[in-house]
Amino acid sequence: MKKKAFLSFGLLVVAIIGFETFIHNRGHSMSQNESVQDPSKKSSPEYPRYRVVSSDGAHLIVTDNTTEKLFFYAIDHDAKIGSELKLRAEINLKDVGKASLLPTMTKLTTANPAAPK
Repeated sequence: MKKKAFLSFGLLVVAIIGFETFIHNRGHSMSQNESVQDPSKKSSPEYPRYRVVSSDGAHLIVTDNTTEKLFFYAIDHDAKIGSELKLRAEINLKDVGKASLLPTMTKLTTANPAAPK
């Protein structure tokens, strides 16, 4: 009997978590789909021009929703966390779905030859 109650409780917890995840993502997906269907909304206040995809103090990945590009920023190789982030590459998101994507690399300054290539 305890095993059946434990299994029922576990299924209830999984159902609640799944429902909350669905509700949370539904609003986000709906707003994205509406924006994609209506390009005029790209400049509206509900549709942000820039969106931070990831950040960890040493790297920053940002999308520009009006130009449909992804930008990758990073600190210099020997720099401390929180140092100046420099543009390293960008990718045209209009190419998403192709077999491969080729980023446009940004030329590094000669001030730091140890920076990643």
